Amino acid sequence: RYNLGEVLRDQGRIDEARKILQEALQVACKSHYRQQEMDLENILGEMDLAQGNTEGAIARHQHAVAMADELDDLFGESWSMRNLAVALLESGKKAQSAEACRMLVKALELARQVRQPENTMESLNMVLKYRRKLGLNNSDHEKFLQELEELARKYNSQKYLDLCRCYQKKAAGRVSGND
Repeated sequence: RYNLGEVLRDQGRIDEARKILQEALQVACKSHYRQQEMDLENILGEMDLAQGNTEGAIARHQHAVAMADELDDLFGESWSMRNLAVALLESGKKAQSAEACRMLVKALELARQVRQPENTMESLNMVLKYRRKLGLNNSDHEKFLQELEELARKYNSQKYLDLCRCYQKKAAGRVSGND
């Protein structure tokens, strides 16, 4: 069910995916399979955020962070924390912005620690996306961008190479005064 739900989500069949993933979450909860429950909360939270349900996403990701901590799962903690940070930043609640920025940086540190390239690349992407809220200077921005580009080349990720080009174009616009 879990894999089918992800495939349907990736195909844009959101309602079908949500139904299957919710059923899988219920099974995981009843079976006390906390690892899968954490994963499903993250996936459903990502879907909530993509559909504009920021509060639902925040609740799901808070639950996932707590489960990752309980499981002592550093990869899960990194993924969940990054997702929670992004949902908080997207909520527009200024009171939570500083905490969300700290979480995003910690999520990146954890992703590096567990040496999971996709998670690290996505965490770097989010750090670059929210660079202004994080208060990154140009030097730090360049370091994160270089790290992302190196990982994208090493793991042959066209998605992240394309994102690097976008960030480079934006940076070039800032240098020329078109910020």
